[in-house]
Amino acid sequence: MDNHLSFTAPKLTKSEIGEQADMFRDKYCKDILPVPISDIIEFKLGMNIEPVKELASRGDIEALLLGTLDTIVVDNDQFLDERFQNRMRFSLAHEIGHFVLHKEIIKKLKPASLQKWFDMIDVINNGEYIIIEQQAYEFAGRLLVPRLDLIDELKGKKEIVNKLLHDHPEINESTLIEYLSNNICKKFGVSNQVISKRIKVEKLWPIE
Repeated sequence: MDNHLSFTAPKLTKSEIGEQADMFRDKYCKDILPVPISDIIEFKLGMNIEPVKELASRGDIEALLLGTLDTIVVDNDQFLDERFQNRMRFSLAHEIGHFVLHKEIIKKLKPASLQKWFDMIDVINNGEYIIIEQQAYEFAGRLLVPRLDLIDELKGKKEIVNKLLHDHPEINESTLIEYLSNNICKKFGVSNQVISKRIKVEKLWPIE
């Protein structure tokens, strides 16, 4: 493998990634929900969000931080479509995860253009790449869904959960979490799937 494309993912625990996400949020948008990720990128970080037509269909990606570290390209149709708003917000937060956690790696890989990225993605060290992708996903989830705020939301729904369990003792855990996630997700500007995952990752079930 070309040394230019060889890299080692940083060894980061979920706790360490959570701390980085919390520090980032506190610096740029403390106590603001949903996290205004687009505004942070453009006005606080001074980066460009550049819509590109057919990005998702051409490269199977919805957003990409370029190696210049000043531009995130996004799929034009999804960026402009209200139905994809939550998904796009998560994609942007994911790329900011790379910006915060993997800046030197992104600079080394130097995907300075989309075409260069398409040319090199198949020969990048796949194992290490999967690790940094997982780390960026964890960063995005914690950034957009702060742990303490999620705990507060869940505690506020505890009586509802108890009543549901009393009236429907046959109801299972997955159904309850899905129900709560549907009720909570709007506050954070994410999908119900993201909330469900955060509940599990943060080990917040059952509600205390």
